[in-house]
Amino acid sequence: MLVPDSMIHRNTVHRNTVHRQAGRLRAGILVALVAVAAGGLAALGLLEPAGAPGAASGVAPGERQLSPKVDPADRLGAANRGDRQGLPAEVNSGADRAPATAPAAREPAEETAQWTLQLTILDSARQPIQDARFDVVGPGDVNVLWKRLDGRLEFRVDRPGEYVLTLDGPESDREDVAPFTTAVHRWQAQPGQPETRAEVVLHRAARIVGSFECTDGSSPESAGIDIFHVATEEWSTAAAIDDGTFVSSWMPAGEVIIYSRNGSWSDTDLKDREVLNLSEGQSHAYHGTLAPAIDLTGSVVDTAGRPLASVAVKVRDERNPIYTESVLSEPDGSFLCDGLYPGVYLLSMPKSVDTPDVRFEVRRGTTRVDMGNLVFRRE
Repeated sequence: MLVPDSMIHRNTVHRNTVHRQAGRLRAGILVALVAVAAGGLAALGLLEPAGAPGAASGVAPGERQLSPKVDPADRLGAANRGDRQGLPAEVNSGADRAPATAPAAREPAEETAQWTLQLTILDSARQPIQDARFDVVGPGDVNVLWKRLDGRLEFRVDRPGEYVLTLDGPESDREDVAPFTTAVHRWQAQPGQPETRAEVVLHRAARIVGSFECTDGSSPESAGIDIFHVATEEWSTAAAIDDGTFVSSWMPAGEVIIYSRNGSWSDTDLKDREVLNLSEGQSHAYHGTLAPAIDLTGSVVDTAGRPLASVAVKVRDERNPIYTESVLSEPDGSFLCDGLYPGVYLLSMPKSVDTPDVRFEVRRGTTRVDMGNLVFRRE
């Protein structure tokens, strides 16, 4: 079938028109995509809009120029500072633009002052003590840096002042081995003296192992001893078992005063006394002899020899002032202080004027000591 030339011409013109419209549509879409991308870059600060027409940037009106890439952290800092640098021109323009401010320089952190103590723990033979136990109390935080087999410890604290260290030897379950006694060391952490070195010597304890007998032939099964440690001024006790033997607890070495007693006679009367010097790490043997209690008697009179009632008479052990006994004179002036043990005593009347203490001795084997008439002088 033959088609007229006029129809072919019209079809060709129509196709060309369609192609041109499609081309313009694609170009419009591309321009829109470029505009959207440019707006996104501007929002992110990667594209900076040009100035107003005629600006010195040399960019024609309507065109955009890319700005140097800005670190997001810097832009976040700018936002926190309140300036609006890097925002689009339509938002950040004219008087709204604030001058850029350089971030303030960060001051170096101040170092915390510290004090260090290097402590060496030894026994009495100057040998290091391993696995020593310790406790530290003070005004600051305590950090144990290291603990060595040669007995050395190192502490570090963050505040000056006095620190009290309580030190003990290692734990042991053996009853036949003398443990170490507790020692206290005081450390003064002072400004200008960051390091301190010190030594602490721990001593082994001592104890008493012994038995009792009674001078009247009675059984000592309820006997015991009260032990006064002279250096520490502390008391301890040890009770005998059925056969009269006893073992005391471990205590610091040194001088002790032993007061033997028998509960079957009196729970309060002290019957005998003996002084022992305990050596470090040793078990000392003791054999106690329980004798009947010793009574002290006498009378209180005035300067004319007349008896005085209700006068205080005080008796104290010369060697152990902790033991003191006070009694009042009876209406006839007499007084009785019972339960004494062998030793040296001082007798006084506290309210008597210019009356010196009377020193007397109670000997073993006696049952009574009579002081006679004691003259009381009133003020």
